[in-house]
Amino acid sequence: MTDLERVQLNQFSANYTVTNDYFLEKFPNKIDITRLLSIALETAGQHDRVINNYLDEPLLKTNESWVITQSAVEIERLPELNDELKVTTRVIEVNRFFVKRQFEITLANVLLLTILSQYAVINLETRRMSRIATEGLVSVDAVDTSVVYQFDKLRVPESFHSEHVEAREIVESDIDYNQHVNNEVYIRWCHEMLPAQYHNEYQVAKIEVKYGSELRFDEEAEVVAYLPDASIMNNEAQGDLSLQTYQVIRNKSKDKDACYVRINWRAR
Repeated sequence: MTDLERVQLNQFSANYTVTNDYFLEKFPNKIDITRLLSIALETAGQHDRVINNYLDEPLLKTNESWVITQSAVEIERLPELNDELKVTTRVIEVNRFFVKRQFEITLANVLLLTILSQYAVINLETRRMSRIATEGLVSVDAVDTSVVYQFDKLRVPESFHSEHVEAREIVESDIDYNQHVNNEVYIRWCHEMLPAQYHNEYQVAKIEVKYGSELRFDEEAEVVAYLPDASIMNNEAQGDLSLQTYQVIRNKSKDKDACYVRINWRAR
């Protein structure tokens, strides 16, 4: 194995150009953060294919797929139209049930976003989690243990009483290869439903997501937003951080919570 091959196994990079489809339809001058998550996932898929070339058996068996169980997106600055982005990913932790990845999105070597994601493997026939063959990843030195990250538990504070509820229709384009609502769709729903004041006066600093029960095409969904009152907004947004909003995506058909989201905002 060459030095270049070892580097590509330990970390992998791909390049992308920001085009018009990177922006929100509802707020055309605002970057759609889920589009950045999409290129991160695309880069992870390319990295998996490189790793598989050096394994006796592929990371995933037939009828298995990766699913994200938790993620955190830390934003220094969002890119602009025509920016040339570099996405670098590395596997930072593995065990029998979960794999953690870190992504860094840079522009001319300046860090824009850091994304941490935890993955599980699901059997598409049984809809149950499968064990991950960690031995192969370790054997080819594809795990970078120099990066350590622990996800926070997401709970809506008792002081957040103001609720806004919005029903969401699940359309065909929301469904991914795993036959449930794409993880990125959850974040877009939460981002778009917030009052225009948040988009006009603040910018997203961090998004944390914990995925729970899956949503299928024939099920009903709603997003419940817990927003701070006006006094909290006026006081907390004056600093660098951290005005917070919480949202829960409900699977109404099964009376279950499908997803928890916390967004930190900073004043512009």
